[in-house]
Amino acid sequence: MNAVKNDAQAHESGARANPDVSGLRRRDRKIRYIAVDEIAPNPMQPRADFNDESLNALSESICRYGFIQPLTVKKRAPRSLTVNGQTVCSEKYELVSGERRYRAAKRLGLKTVPCIVVTADMKSSALIALTENLQRENLNFFEEAAAFYNVLLLTGTTQTLLARQLSISQSAVANKIRLLSLSDEEKRRILDHGLTERHARAFLRLKDEQLRRRFIDRAIDRSLSAAECEKEIAAYLSEKQKRAAEPAPPPKRPRRISLIRDINFFLNSLNNAVNLISESGIEVKQETKDLGDYLEIVLNVRKG
Repeated sequence: MNAVKNDAQAHESGARANPDVSGLRRRDRKIRYIAVDEIAPNPMQPRADFNDESLNALSESICRYGFIQPLTVKKRAPRSLTVNGQTVCSEKYELVSGERRYRAAKRLGLKTVPCIVVTADMKSSALIALTENLQRENLNFFEEAAAFYNVLLLTGTTQTLLARQLSISQSAVANKIRLLSLSDEEKRRILDHGLTERHARAFLRLKDEQLRRRFIDRAIDRSLSAAECEKEIAAYLSEKQKRAAEPAPPPKRPRRISLIRDINFFLNSLNNAVNLISESGIEVKQETKDLGDYLEIVLNVRKG
């Protein structure tokens, strides 16, 4: 029933909750009952998932008490489609706000719903849908990030203007959009295991996706708080930076192996050495045998 209370609270505070959208104009204050089949969902709806329990509670409330607040719709350009030789007209209206009430009405099989018709451009429609979801049953932080990005992309507004219209800081918008840098798998694991937006922002400090996944798994396995997660990532990055700043060890000098390519030079050197020993009074006998591929040289030196 909380969702129903949220709808009621939003209705009571609607005058101060609306975003600053100059492109929105009420055609009149009359509530019109419009066929559900003539209303198309808002393509700028930021919410990706709608909680079944919440929708069931809202449906039950509508069934008992009726609509607390009408839907807001705008007229759309007429479109037609030919199917099996028959011309079928598309929906005449597009939802601006009231997506949950619209879905609840469809669940109940209602034929008509109370609506207020407004004139709204794409920018206004997107901002109203976004604001309504932010002020009622909370979007998850990845849905908020996607909604911010879509509003910027499709309406051409700036982060500064969007922040002003939502009464938040420009840095809050920028930080939220940065969350979209995470892969779909990373987002899913973060949400499925109850990690927070603060956790997600900490993981963004790691540029390598495989490394991020290691820290996400670590946070999940050890039930780390966001602060603990931030501390571990900061320590890892600090150690990595310290290692990168250390001077590289000097390269090892290659060992030089002297190669004696001329056998005659070797033999002459050996003979000179034997002669020097003999001249010093030490008896030395030298025998050399040619064994084909190599020479066998035997030196016999008398002791004492």
